[in-house]
Amino acid sequence: MMRCNYGFTLTDVNMKLVKNDNEELVDPTLFQQVVGSPRYLSNSRPYIVFVVGIISRFMSEPRRFHLLAAKILMRSIKGTLYHGILFHENVNGTATSLVTYSDVDWCGDKQDKKDTSEYLFKLLDVPISWCTKKKSVVAPSTCESEYTEGCLATCQAIQVIWLCVERTEDKSL
Repeated sequence: MMRCNYGFTLTDVNMKLVKNDNEELVDPTLFQQVVGSPRYLSNSRPYIVFVVGIISRFMSEPRRFHLLAAKILMRSIKGTLYHGILFHENVNGTATSLVTYSDVDWCGDKQDKKDTSEYLFKLLDVPISWCTKKKSVVAPSTCESEYTEGCLATCQAIQVIWLCVERTEDKSL
């Protein structure tokens, strides 16, 4: 993939990967190698975490369509080689702000109808915590799905705030 064309989109719009037994199988070792590299990169590139998580669900029996989705992701990574997280210091003395984003895709998985939730925390405009997770149960409504995601993000926010307060109160650091 070093000589492939680069792209900027992580996946096709509204693409839903499903297990399709009619499509031809691809080499699982090759697929795992292609998906393993972006899994490592997701530590410094939070914008690929969701797509990598979706593609990783098909590690045991990858099909041709799943490999094509992984290749679209690899082209996107090649197109954004010089993008990443820049950590900077709060030099002008402004107030430290914690910004939180959370969302849920109600019944987003076509196989088992489970939700996929995600949240992102930014401190001084730098992502410090993020998560994309497939829920273990099916929510009966979008309202309940959004409510449980809001609770999960709130619990994480309390942890992050607690860590920030502990850090500022400890003068030895």
